[in-house]
Amino acid sequence: MAVGLVSHALGTTVGLVSHALGTTVGLVSHALGTTIRLVSHALGTTVGLVSHALGTTVGLVSHALGTTVGLVSHALGTTVGLVSHALGTTVGLVSHALGTTVGLVSHALGTTVGLVSHALGTTVRLVSLALGTTVRLVSHALGTTVGLVSHALGTTVGLVSHALGTQLDWLAML
Repeated sequence: MAVGLVSHALGTTVGLVSHALGTTVGLVSHALGTTIRLVSHALGTTVGLVSHALGTTVGLVSHALGTTVGLVSHALGTTVGLVSHALGTTVGLVSHALGTTVGLVSHALGTTVGLVSHALGTTVRLVSLALGTTVRLVSHALGTTVGLVSHALGTTVGLVSHALGTQLDWLAML
């Protein structure tokens, strides 16, 4: 499956992990009822996609092979899973942020922003900003090399893009 990063979210159904072994998980997905925000920013608070916390190193899923790690991983105390795969639960990555059309993290007050989004004008990587370190989103996904956005500004990249077992770059380098 070739899926765009936000995949323009304009009526198309895009899955971040998308397959999740049969479950339908939307990257933006807006979860049709549940309100889970990737950045979650809570209308005033600044929460990074990885929750970046200005210097702390946070793994997006942080793989941990079985442990449940939230994308923002806490977002003001709550535990939010990236896909939170849980094999059946429906979790929205951005969850469309109050009916507006939002890209992955996207808009960031009208500007075109990347997945982790604005970071106050700087270009930030989805997991990363880890200050130059390369951080993987799911990071290996059972042996495969997985990156988070991987796009590289203008190249056409499939967000899921792999089709079960192929090597995909979700984050890869920006």
